[in-house]
Amino acid sequence: LMSLGLYDKGADDFEEALKISKDEKPGFYVAASVAQLFLLKDAAAREYVTKALALAPHDRAAQELNLMIAYQSGDFKTAKTILESNFANEAPDGAYGHMPLLKYLIARQNGEEAGAEAELKQQMETADQDSWVYPVMKVLLSKGDVGKTVSQTNMGKATLAQLGKLYFYAAEKARLEGQTGNANLYYRLLINMSGGIFYEQASAICQLARVDKKK
Repeated sequence: LMSLGLYDKGADDFEEALKISKDEKPGFYVAASVAQLFLLKDAAAREYVTKALALAPHDRAAQELNLMIAYQSGDFKTAKTILESNFANEAPDGAYGHMPLLKYLIARQNGEEAGAEAELKQQMETADQDSWVYPVMKVLLSKGDVGKTVSQTNMGKATLAQLGKLYFYAAEKARLEGQTGNANLYYRLLINMSGGIFYEQASAICQLARVDKKK
């Protein structure tokens, strides 16, 4: 249901599953939290992920979701704290290789642009150039038109989730640099991706909703 864009129905189903389940599992609360995140209900999403972390403090999916909720809600100082507590030493070619990318965005949102750029450049020097993270680093560090940089980026080996992250980071960079048209384009491409559900899609929905409110 969630992958079909039926976020309300998906959220209702998770609520019902939580009511009838006799065995509390972190995964149930993570799924329920994701559903609320897509409905832009950050408080409810935070409540469920907090329950997941209470059951399993070291659950990586719950930790990442907690981080994305803070980021989506604009609480970048909390996002920084969560990232540094749980994902500080992630290698660019590892399972959470996108964390240096998110750390860069969070630092920029917190007004730490110079340090963020220097650190990402250092990460880029040691990153595997054949990894999917490397071209996304190039997008984030590029000057000028993000759209052109993305169109020239080779993501042929990327999974669907990794391609979605490219769109997300490109959109966030464009938004930070006042390229609203490019940002909205990549948010929409991300939202319209089929075949999976990604936390970044919820953030894209959130950003476009904010754009619509300003019209």
